[in-house]
Amino acid sequence: MKLSEMIDVTPNYLNAVENGKNFPSPDVIQRIIEALNILPYQLFLEFPGDLKIEKYRKKDILLQELTYIKQQFIRDFDKIMEKYKG
Repeated sequence: MKLSEMIDVTPNYLNAVENGKNFPSPDVIQRIIEALNILPYQLFLEFPGDLKIEKYRKKDILLQELTYIKQQFIRDFDKIMEKYKG
């Protein structure tokens, strides 16, 4: 209930997502990872509480996350620049 309030969805919708009846939109996924303060890949782990990852994998995961953030920044920047083309 609290998570559904934090991410601005109904408890029924979140329950359907948890039970595999619905798949969340990218926007909802983003709100979930922000609310839980986790990396996106952690949503798809079978046992999210068991996050023991070898040190070499942590570097790869962080690089993937930074690449995602960079790509999102570029997309957002391009949208802003489109507004000012003239």
